Amino acid sequence: RDDHMGQLALFLLLATLPAVIIGISAKRFFEDLFNNPLSVSYLLLATGLLMYLSERWATQTKDLMRLSWIDSLIIGVGQALAIAPGISRSGATISFALLRGVKRNDAARFSFLLAIPIIVGTALYEGRDLFLKAESFSLTLPLIVGIVSAFVSGAISIRILLKVVRKRPLSIFSYYCWAVGLISIISKV
Repeated sequence: RDDHMGQLALFLLLATLPAVIIGISAKRFFEDLFNNPLSVSYLLLATGLLMYLSERWATQTKDLMRLSWIDSLIIGVGQALAIAPGISRSGATISFALLRGVKRNDAARFSFLLAIPIIVGTALYEGRDLFLKAESFSLTLPLIVGIVSAFVSGAISIRILLKVVRKRPLSIFSYYCWAVGLISIISKV
């Protein structure tokens, strides 16, 4: 059991690396995407396609203990892509896991666990700048409350989403992404 937990921790660490490396090295690129609503719309369409195809092509033969380090890194690339607005982090990581043959429940569980280091790391990384800019305690306390609230609400949202994904195919979210993406594109034209 301890060996399995250690192996899982190693896989989570490996899967976190692509997001850290890509997130830091391409920070400006991702910031620019946030300022381009049309890009977000197209990325929503891409997210829908990814989730739809991953359901169609999934073999679902591996459990978490049969993951390889390559599987972990590839799932991590899915998480790294989700730094871009319009790409669902949970959708991308579950889709990439399904495409690597991971069973749906295990893909959802791995995605949930993978969210923890990235949410905490992002909060610390972004929060550091905010705390350094805060000139008084009166600004620091609201920042702490905001960061904790964002973490808690994010964790709850991911947990709810993953309960749904365990019971329903990812492709149901595809239709939502396609609808929102198309409506956004049409409204910009």
